[in-house]
Formats: sequence, structure tokens, C-alpha cells
Amino acid sequence: MGAASVDPTPVITRGHNVAVFVPPVPGAVLAYIQQIVRRTLVLTADADRAAVFGDEGLAVSGLERAVRRLAAGAAQRVFAGASDALALLRRSALKPADFGAIVIAWPEQFDEEGAEALEAIMAEADKEAQRIILTAEPGPGLETLIERYAFKAMPFGFPPAEPPALWAPPAPIGPARYVIARPGQFPEVQRRVLDAVNPDHDEDLVVAPCPASRAEAGAAAGRTGGGQPPVFVIEAHQLRWLRSLFSPLSPLPLPTALDVLEQR
Repeated sequence: MGAASVDPTPVITRGHNVAVFVPPVPGAVLAYIQQIVRRTLVLTADADRAAVFGDEGLAVSGLERAVRRLAAGAAQRVFAGASDALALLRRSALKPADFGAIVIAWPEQFDEEGAEALEAIMAEADKEAQRIILTAEPGPGLETLIERYAFKAMPFGFPPAEPPALWAPPAPIGPARYVIARPGQFPEVQRRVLDAVNPDHDEDLVVAPCPASRAEAGAAAGRTGGGQPPVFVIEAHQLRWLRSLFSPLSPLPLPTALDVLEQR
């Protein structure tokens, strides 16, 4: 799958179907979601991934609260895990046909239940609704998804299926380390990383969430002082993206609660 052009935002604003290759980082997709002029339903793998978009609209976490908030007013943007969206649909609280745009965010993260929920939700969507697929994993599965849910979507940003003879991937930014964590755990893990590494000055060690772009990754590496490679707190599905940026890339073991207790 080739890329139609560099910037999909004008096409998104005009209401066309698009498929965008984008890092699996919430900050990387906000610029696209904000360009949608229609009322928008964004489907994610689960409630944790929907919750990170809470500043952009109604992010579904608890079903009862979501039912009440949906009944109170028509949010311009609704973010929901696919299974939660299906549960709200069955309660008649969420009507996919009322949305002028449907965004499927990183469908490769959906489990079997989420994929089944997605199929049921898309069956209820308006046939004329704009469809946007945001993904970090191109391939036959994506092509099938586009054929089913976003027919004739224009592709943007995808790496060439057959790179030119002289094409080479960008050079690694440098070494880095990582810690796998759940969404929302960054402050706690950042503290644990600083305790474990114990730099002379906290400012000498960069502890950051997964970068949303190569430029952001380079800036994080550039802030590192004292010879310490940066440490990125990521989710498991973001590891592939981080490997494309840094080398060598290694896990940073953190002491367990029992280790800390023994040390004390």
C-alpha cells in the first residue's frame, strides 16, 4: 500500500475516507481527529485507550456514567473502546448512525471480542459517514479492513511495499531503554525509574512517554545529560515503533515491591 501524499489533513477536512499510517501514540493522531468537521465516534481497543482522549470530548470509561452523559447532550466527539460502544448501542444510549465520521484507532490492537464489536457497530453506522482508519501495522489484514469498513480510503504515510533500490531506513537516533507499563502509570513508573537508576541529578536522566514522532524522539535523546540514555515508559504495543527509532534498545529492569522492602 503506497502513500497518496504526505499530509492527509486537507482530505480529512473535506470528508473523504482515509487510512493513515501513524505511530501508536495518542498524541500522534490528535491533529487528524481535530480536523474532522462532522460529529465523530472514535473506536479504540479498550477503555484505557479511550480515556487518554478525555480532553477532546466524551471518553467512555464507566457505562452508567456514559449513558447519563450521552443522554444529557450530544457530544461532538465520543471516544470508546469497541466493546463499550457495543454495550452502549445495546442500551440504545449510543447510536452510530448519528455520527458523521467514524474513526477506528489502531485496529491491530483489538482483541477478538473487540473485532466482533467493531463489526456490529459498523453495521449500524451511516453508510455515508466518513471512515478514518489509523494504524501502525500495514498488511493484508489492513487491506481487508479497509475493504470492509472504509471502501476506497485514500492511504497516507505508509512505507513503500517495495522500497526503491537505493532506499534505506533512517539511521537509529541512538541508544535508549524502556519500561512496559499500563496507561496512566507514567508518574509512578517515572519515580521508580529515578529511584532505580539514581542519577546524580534527576535532570540528567530523561524519562519520557513514548514519542509521537521521530522529531520528538530525537529531542528527548538530545536532552539527556551525564551519559545516560533516555528511558521511555511505553505500552507493549508501542515497542515495535520504539525499535524503529532507537538502537540499541534494551529493557530497564525495575526492582519489585519485595526488592524495595528488602532494601529498606
